[in-house]
Amino acid sequence: MVAAGRWTEALTAAAGHRIPVADPDAAGTATVGLLGYTNPLPACLDRVLTTPRLNVRPDGAGRLIVQGLDLDADADPAAPPAVDGQHAGELCRRLTDLLAGTAGARLESLRVDGLTVAGFLGDNARVYTLATHSGITLGPLLGRLAAQELFTAEPDDLLADFRPGRLIGRTRLPALQPARFAGQQ
Repeated sequence: MVAAGRWTEALTAAAGHRIPVADPDAAGTATVGLLGYTNPLPACLDRVLTTPRLNVRPDGAGRLIVQGLDLDADADPAAPPAVDGQHAGELCRRLTDLLAGTAGARLESLRVDGLTVAGFLGDNARVYTLATHSGITLGPLLGRLAAQELFTAEPDDLLADFRPGRLIGRTRLPALQPARFAGQQ
């Protein structure tokens, strides 16, 4: 199992399956996404919520972390979008549409962060890799799911969207549905 953080790319390349890790100088790379951090809200959320338009998780003190996967193509580590710009507005609109208690949501920060990778490299199921930007919150769950996959050799559906194969050989994000901001046709 490879769980080497920022050294993941070098180690997986040595195994013949290069998994790219976040390049702080490259916009829209396959390894980064946009994460918005809200102001404190009266919403009641005690778990990760994943939907086709928005992913949400609690961040403590009433704050939420939000991500719209279709917006990740615009992620530029060198120039994150403004907290009062179009991306932030779209994330807040989606949040208000999704979850009660989020009216008046605004982003306190909008960050470019790395994406999670979890699964076997290649078809031979000999090297398993696990890398994430969010180890403090996802680490316990990812560790349990990875251990289960390693011991049972059965893939877990919760990790289906995070397989290394989606990044192998990529330098840019795959095409997703284009983001539509309010007022755009």
